[in-house]
Amino acid sequence: MEINFIEPEDYEQISRIYYTFFNEMEFIDFYKKFHCAFKVTENDITNKIIAVGGIRPITEAVLLTDRSFSTRDKMEALLKIFEGIKYSANKLGYNQIHAFSYEPEYIRHLKNRMGFKCNEDNKVLTLDLHNG
Repeated sequence: MEINFIEPEDYEQISRIYYTFFNEMEFIDFYKKFHCAFKVTENDITNKIIAVGGIRPITEAVLLTDRSFSTRDKMEALLKIFEGIKYSANKLGYNQIHAFSYEPEYIRHLKNRMGFKCNEDNKVLTLDLHNG
């Protein structure tokens, strides 16, 4: 097996892998907005791709609140902060914002009022910005 950076001529094989095995999820374009992307091939003679992967930058939202304020004030502040974060992420060209929370109250508000989606254990939240 060989590991190398992906190249434009790998697009056809990457597309075949996606459409054959992963078409239920959004196509991952390893050429855009990745810090780097690699391929592992069977060998350097056949150049048949076994796997592709890379590092994609993500936007993580971080927020601290003064818990002595009322729930209403904290939630209003949270929503205002996320509007600013959403605006900034769009300006910077990100297409998602990630947040991590262990507090059901925050998770509920982020899902219901901001449109975040949760993973199964309700700790990782993702907001799609639909920006490229």
